Amino acid sequence: MSKYDPTAPITISPEPVRKVIKRSGRADSSFFSRKMKKWIPAESAGERAFIRLAELDPSITEIYAQPIKLLHRSRHGAQVAYPDFAIMIDGEWEFHEVKDANDYADPFTKEKLFWVGTELRSKGYAYSVTLSECIKPLAFSEPVEDLLRRLATEVPAAARMTVLRLGQQGPLTVRSFLKEAPSLKFYHVEAMIAHGDLWADVRIPLHLDSAVYPPGCGRFERLIPFTPPVRPIDLPRWVA
Repeated sequence: MSKYDPTAPITISPEPVRKVIKRSGRADSSFFSRKMKKWIPAESAGERAFIRLAELDPSITEIYAQPIKLLHRSRHGAQVAYPDFAIMIDGEWEFHEVKDANDYADPFTKEKLFWVGTELRSKGYAYSVTLSECIKPLAFSEPVEDLLRRLATEVPAAARMTVLRLGQQGPLTVRSFLKEAPSLKFYHVEAMIAHGDLWADVRIPLHLDSAVYPPGCGRFERLIPFTPPVRPIDLPRWVA
């Protein structure tokens, strides 16, 4: 192991910096990201849920799995960690660890992730422990499934021209948007939302009276929660 250096810079790799762990003889499943134009590996259902939501969140522009090897201090000496994801959200980097609630309840895991968060925070990065139970219901819901299915649908040039023509007029309803572009169908609007050409609240089913916005006009609650790691209660007071 390298010697711990608190001044060591963070370099985010576009490819995983460690081998993806396989479970039951296979990777839990990768997800092809149209946003990143490549497959992103997932080692659990929770990680797959994370990628699915990151793909649809218009404020997230980059998604990387296992992007850094982090040497961090702990009360047991220097240790190595590999945060699950780095995302660029609203122009800022965040690191996320995806854990099941039962795993996170383990005192060793909780302390380990606290130290990882402390190290990243000291270097100016935000770090969240994202519980899979908090993201899987939405990530595998019917509204999200419908939109992700439309990632394979090509968005017609006429649809993008309509968005450019409307400019900053939003919001519109799906019904009024379709009136502006009579050649388009409802599924084209779904595809545009999936590809980020239109913004909408993906937490609720899309219908003709749903509000849709040209990119940059709407502001929605983030799809992936941000939860800083919990400080273990038995840590010495001197620990930051």
